[in-house]
Amino acid sequence: MAKVSEKFIERLRPTVARQEIPVEGSAGLYLIVQPSGAMGWAVRYRFDGRPRKMVIGKYPRVSIPDARARAAEVMAEVARGMDVAAVRLEETSPSPAFVTVRMVFGEYGKRKLDHMKSGAVTRREMDRHVVAPWGDRDIKTITRRDVIHLIDEIAEGGKIPTANRTRAYLSAMMGWAADREYIDANPAARMKAYGKEHARDRVMTDDELRSFMTACGKIKGVWGDLGMVLLLTGQRLNEIARMTTDEVMGQTLHLPTDRTKNGRAHDVPLSAPVISILEKRKDLIPENETPGYYFRSAAGTPVSGFSTARMAIDGLMGRDIPRWTFHDLRRTVATRMEGMGIPISVTEAVLNHVSGSKSGIVGIYQRHKYVTEKRDALDRWADELERIRDA
Repeated sequence: MAKVSEKFIERLRPTVARQEIPVEGSAGLYLIVQPSGAMGWAVRYRFDGRPRKMVIGKYPRVSIPDARARAAEVMAEVARGMDVAAVRLEETSPSPAFVTVRMVFGEYGKRKLDHMKSGAVTRREMDRHVVAPWGDRDIKTITRRDVIHLIDEIAEGGKIPTANRTRAYLSAMMGWAADREYIDANPAARMKAYGKEHARDRVMTDDELRSFMTACGKIKGVWGDLGMVLLLTGQRLNEIARMTTDEVMGQTLHLPTDRTKNGRAHDVPLSAPVISILEKRKDLIPENETPGYYFRSAAGTPVSGFSTARMAIDGLMGRDIPRWTFHDLRRTVATRMEGMGIPISVTEAVLNHVSGSKSGIVGIYQRHKYVTEKRDALDRWADELERIRDA
């Protein structure tokens, strides 16, 4: 948090990454500094448990006193129960006859994706592969040929699974837009998958795990800690990246049904190395953030940009390391536990895999039955990683 003044702003220098600087003395107010050097003001707040953001205007067109005054007005309106950013969006939304892909995506995200467990993943992929190239186009101008060309380009880049997911995400959004008469028909309807997907079977070797852990230790900031917790627990990326302080009780992470991919509550025993990382990260969470995210951005929201994180770690691992993904860590944990003699039923309990035999009341029973076994398995895995690192 900074004491923002005219002199403070004069001394600021842009960086390669966008900066959001919280303004001392003005709750929720941030000074935004773009890599280009352009500056502006935004207010961040939470509404119905979700982080929200409203842009106030550019600096110096909006002065420091004016920004402070407007931020105070926004926070007062929020305190009275008004989602100010949503109200502004509705007031400034263009006529449906001239709506852009970006505007439709914004509405679709608010009305659909925000209520889906996989909404954050869908939003991230759509932002990257659809909104980035098409955002400013009138949605009515998007043709089937455009969709085919977009999917072909993704697939030809060697990303067939991503091409297929993008096709499905885009078809769902366009179908939603057609239902609301933004467009006459869904241009992505009934398109076949691009090609057959091949399941990955990548399991990391001892040398690769050692390089990964060394790289995580060298990275300053959130990515190294996130990578290590993923490796130590074997959990899914978003389940760990969105961890909050109220989900950790004692030495166990309690994931509710709305935080797991399969919709089943899941308890993850935390080994000593994980506890150490989380305690360090908890000290970085401001006291006024309750609950706080262990892996938070500067704005207090969960981290994103996982491809950047992977590249940052990968860049320190050495050129001879084959391409890996964060999900490969999860597969590696499962395979290595099997090699350590841990029963497959315990490994599935650790990873929250659900087979037909674990449905209904049996699933609830299994969740509690394996508490001790899961803790023992994860403690043994932490010891194995320590052995690999020190070898």
